[in-house]
Amino acid sequence: MVFKRRYTYGAVQYRVPADVVGGVLEGIEARDGAVTKEAFLEESRPEDAPTHRMFEWDDAKAAEKYRLVQSKNIINNLKVVIQKNDEEPMALKAFVNVSTGSQCSSGRYIRIEAAIADDRSRGVMYRNALAELGSFKRKYRELTELEDIFRAIEALGA
Repeated sequence: MVFKRRYTYGAVQYRVPADVVGGVLEGIEARDGAVTKEAFLEESRPEDAPTHRMFEWDDAKAAEKYRLVQSKNIINNLKVVIQKNDEEPMALKAFVNVSTGSQCSSGRYIRIEAAIADDRSRGVMYRNALAELGSFKRKYRELTELEDIFRAIEALGA
């Protein structure tokens, strides 16, 4: 079976065409046997590299951007353990992103309990959950072992 390959980006678009990035990553894989983030960064470091302009090379700006990524990761990984009456305790995401549309990347987070109690925030959480299920389905659609799960996701409208 012959596949026609071309690359595209998901939700985030970059200043370098996806096919260029795919070619660079294929070259790394051919050379090293696999792609790592470190190898991609090193391949992009020379100023004449086709993917060089995808990265922030000003160390002060890059450091601040990295700290923002760290901040987001900490917020996203914090859990709260809740126990209702005599039920088993359950760990939930402590704060959830309730941003919508173009605000989504700015990330407005509120406590999970507040988000569930507020109709608007709960709706955002529901839409985000459906979007994540849709992404899961697209990511793993080649695994026929998951067909029952995919049908359940489709029944939800994702």
